[in-house]
Amino acid sequence: MKEYADIFEGTGKLQGKYHLELDNTANPAVHPPRKAIKEKLKSELERLTKLEIIKPVSNANSVGFKFELSRAKVFSVVDAKNGFLHVELVEESSLLTTFNIPFGHYRWLRIAFGLSSAPEEYQRRQDQTVEGLPGVRSIVDDILIYGEGDTEEEAIDDHDRKFRALMERCRERNFKLNKEKLKLKLKESRFIGPLVTSEGLKPDPEKIRAVMDMPKPTVVSGVRRIIGFVTYLSKFLQKLIDICEPLRKLTLKDSEFC
Repeated sequence: MKEYADIFEGTGKLQGKYHLELDNTANPAVHPPRKAIKEKLKSELERLTKLEIIKPVSNANSVGFKFELSRAKVFSVVDAKNGFLHVELVEESSLLTTFNIPFGHYRWLRIAFGLSSAPEEYQRRQDQTVEGLPGVRSIVDDILIYGEGDTEEEAIDDHDRKFRALMERCRERNFKLNKEKLKLKLKESRFIGPLVTSEGLKPDPEKIRAVMDMPKPTVVSGVRRIIGFVTYLSKFLQKLIDICEPLRKLTLKDSEFC
């Protein structure tokens, strides 16, 4: 935190601007300004404007791993700070994000939450940011760092080298991390759903408990909900398809619900 304090402060900005692709079948909409919580809204507008995240408008619509852990023994997870705001919009696309409030019109200068293409574009940018770094994997706005070795001491040394390399890359690319969500040097960690451990991927006990606690379905939608939820565990259950087959039959048209 002392050596890389700058990586956990402020708002980052990655190189290259993003151009929104419009859905030509969509009709633009203009909504009246909301009048609730005006003081909080005004304060947040001033803060975002000062950070050059949004801008007043004077005078939208958009379209939208696999890795080996056999020798990994130490894991850290870092979280991007305000991930979407790392990506700057081109002027033309920025104007499409104009919103109406009691204090006038503003537009986003960075990717805003709610744009359908935002998650995919941000993920691509984050992947590029950590590309080529050994022992570093990116998913959504999280980044996993894992240390490998025959002993825990070797794994810790390996982890620290990889972690430092990530910090240097973040500083180089102006990529900011969330200090409050830092998970450092764990023996296991939740990442991409399952638990990442020194013994490989394991199912998350909380997800298993959630399945066990789900109420017995009384309608077809409840059956679909259970089938969809347990699919998360498919990589750990070789016979899941066979086990679920009687449930799937219940979802077919004209099937007797029994």
